[in-house]
Amino acid sequence: MTEEKLKYYMDLDYPYNIRKLVKEEGEGYLVTFPDLEGCMTGGNTLEEVARNIEDARKSYFMAFEDDEAVPLPGKGNNSCEREFSGRISLRIPKSLHYKISIEADKEGVSDNQYLLYIISQGLEKDKKKTKV
Repeated sequence: MTEEKLKYYMDLDYPYNIRKLVKEEGEGYLVTFPDLEGCMTGGNTLEEVARNIEDARKSYFMAFEDDEAVPLPGKGNNSCEREFSGRISLRIPKSLHYKISIEADKEGVSDNQYLLYIISQGLEKDKKKTKV
């Protein structure tokens, strides 16, 4: 990638997400870029993360050839143009999975159907709270 193109992409405002890692994942913070698939960085402190963000983006952009299209901001998973498949993958503790399965069996439905029911009930409660 030419210096001119690199500067162009570096000057664009790409959103990023910073997440504090939970104890099981290690320590520090993880940074992901919704519009730059596979681009991520991290650090033990927020100051370190701030320094690493620009390096991560630069490395990501440098991997592209001059004629390749680099994703633009607003076109990734965080975009309002995002399409929804209706499928969510979720990791939960084994003990919670067990409790969900027990309740689903009592209702005679699958775990997925029971979770859909629970989520929709929670969303309805939220709607009622905000209408006050």
